[in-house]
Amino acid sequence: MNFSEDFRRRPSVLRCGFFAHRRSTMGRWLISLVIVTGLIGLATGGAALKESPALLTIGILPDVDSLPLVLALEAGLFEGAKLHVELVPFKSALERDTAIQTGKIDGGISDILAATFAQNAGFAVEIVSHTDGRYRLLAAPSSQMGNIHGLQGKAIGISPNTIIEYATDMMLQDAGMDSDSVDKVSILDIPLRLQLLLGGQLTAACLPDPLAALAASKGAIPIADSQDMQLAPGVLVFSSRALGAKADTIRRLLAVYNEAIALLNANSTDMAFLEPLLDKAGFPAGVVQAMELPVYRPAALPTRTEVDTVLAWLQEKELLQHTVTYEDLTAEEPWQVK
Repeated sequence: MNFSEDFRRRPSVLRCGFFAHRRSTMGRWLISLVIVTGLIGLATGGAALKESPALLTIGILPDVDSLPLVLALEAGLFEGAKLHVELVPFKSALERDTAIQTGKIDGGISDILAATFAQNAGFAVEIVSHTDGRYRLLAAPSSQMGNIHGLQGKAIGISPNTIIEYATDMMLQDAGMDSDSVDKVSILDIPLRLQLLLGGQLTAACLPDPLAALAASKGAIPIADSQDMQLAPGVLVFSSRALGAKADTIRRLLAVYNEAIALLNANSTDMAFLEPLLDKAGFPAGVVQAMELPVYRPAALPTRTEVDTVLAWLQEKELLQHTVTYEDLTAEEPWQVK
């Protein structure tokens, strides 16, 4: 039996129903997003997860940044390394961040902006590695827009002061456009943003994959891509408390993460490999053919330039009450894979 066949046959071991089979319609997939909060409450019992050096609890969202961890869990890589890892799915970054800050989980797939906001508010979280996600600006199917310059003066759906707005501004800047040259419309609910885009109520929207891929498969027009400019502000963070108590476990986790990305990179165009993985990760039906995964990088701290660019953007928008530095945000060398 080859790896893909074995992987397909393995029962899902993710903690709760967010990642159950959901392959029929976009509507059913979107409905699944709503049920996560209740499931998380059942999974955690509303209390901090059990302290154990051998157990790591990591919050994830339904995005391509999380795929290496999903693969590592589902393919038995954590088990093979004698690591006990629980992936806890969330429907929103806010819920994930709250769970980290209150000690209900050890860490999570996050982004530099969220880590900075936590540090700015006095919560001790630290980045142990970059991750690889993808964000795209897409125009409505009815817009017939040829390129990003057609967005001048048009309405773009975003979530303000988040990684979505940051990615939007960086893509506009890369095209020589000012962020004030477009009309940013706050649509916090990402599935709603997708629906408004497809329905033509928004001229354009910034979406993360897999929803960007889903939008493209339904006729939305990709006009800018974070992957083209090597923009990847996603990170893996842990609370300082978890880093202090579980240093060796986190170091071993990063080694397994590297095994998982090697598998992903080697099979990035293999539909027989990707389809069961994306299915287990809860990605919407039909998205496999439209997906183009990023080239995943080995675990390492984000560069100073990557972090400082985010910090400068936040400072320009006057979103920080205190000075936050690269050193504040990044864990020290012992957490990195040797």
